[in-house]
Amino acid sequence: MLAGGTTAFVADDKAVRISVDGDSRTVRTFADDVAELLAEEAVTVASHDTVAPSPGAALADGDAIEIHRARPLALPPLDAPDGTAVESLLRRLRAQAGAD
Repeated sequence: MLAGGTTAFVADDKAVRISVDGDSRTVRTFADDVAELLAEEAVTVASHDTVAPSPGAALADGDAIEIHRARPLALPPLDAPDGTAVESLLRRLRAQAGAD
């Protein structure tokens, strides 16, 4: 009986990769779902952050959780009638994101 119980205990142990805005780490857990693992690891998720898979999703060994933090973005007034302000803003945002 002990061997069977030990096997079940080991079978529940999972290695899961957590990535928050590209910073990844692998953790060992007995959590059943994403929300439980995030709570164990003290990873908070705000209302506008994205979590994949969803917090209610079941976990299996080898799974990966991706979290992307929402960030506020202050936009300057876009009052140029010819659209040049919008084009200029998009160029600056692409440059800041490293897309240029």
